[in-house]
Amino acid sequence: MSDSNLYTEILKSEIMPLTPDQLSNLRDNYAQMIVDDMDTKTLMIMAYDVIMENLNDYDEQQLKEEIVDCYGDEILEDLIS
Repeated sequence: MSDSNLYTEILKSEIMPLTPDQLSNLRDNYAQMIVDDMDTKTLMIMAYDVIMENLNDYDEQQLKEEIVDCYGDEILEDLIS
């Protein structure tokens, strides 16, 4: 069996499915590999996109409270102006 066929069989295999811990570890390792391959600019863009997506779920009051809790009233006023 060639290497590519072996990999295909491993991917399709239901004989030895991953345990929940193994699956979690696989996800963690893969995510770490993806992050390690990114440059700083790409990481910054991704972080911004994730933050904006989360902030879009906030209503006005929640957003203001979040800013005040993390940075204070003065920063909230600066960001509004």
